Amino acid sequence: INASELARKFAQNFNARNYFLNSLAMVQNKETKEYLLKEKEIKDVLDMAKELDMAIISIGNVSFDSIMVKELKIDKDVMENIKSRGALGDICFRFFDKNGNKVDTEFDNRIIGVSFEDFKKVKMKVCVSGGLSKLDAIESAVKNKLVDILITDSLVSESLLNK
Repeated sequence: INASELARKFAQNFNARNYFLNSLAMVQNKETKEYLLKEKEIKDVLDMAKELDMAIISIGNVSFDSIMVKELKIDKDVMENIKSRGALGDICFRFFDKNGNKVDTEFDNRIIGVSFEDFKKVKMKVCVSGGLSKLDAIESAVKNKLVDILITDSLVSESLLNK
């Protein structure tokens, strides 16, 4: 099930409204991003995102088999460079390190989505993420209050409790 369908079903089950960001996650250049951000539908959704009471997210890891490499076609050398600068994972395609600080990337100015700063302002951040490959990223996100509630698997929860 894709994220859009999941959001639609979630909203339906809880008698809520959902809004889709009908855009590519990453575009070819900064100029294209700036042009698309002027589109009313995209601008309205991103403006609403700045006022969120709750966000349900997942954490991506910095690996060659991550969604970013596969879906956004990020070059493996670029991912290796991001990893070498201390990135442990990403939230909404924004990378962070062990201290919960944003790790800048060469494609930040091409991402269409919630900024790292706006995400951190969300009142309740629920993370649904698991797998030992994401353990360090999940631990950093929890310790640095990038997430308020964690829903994970038993392997990650046991590993976090034993640290």
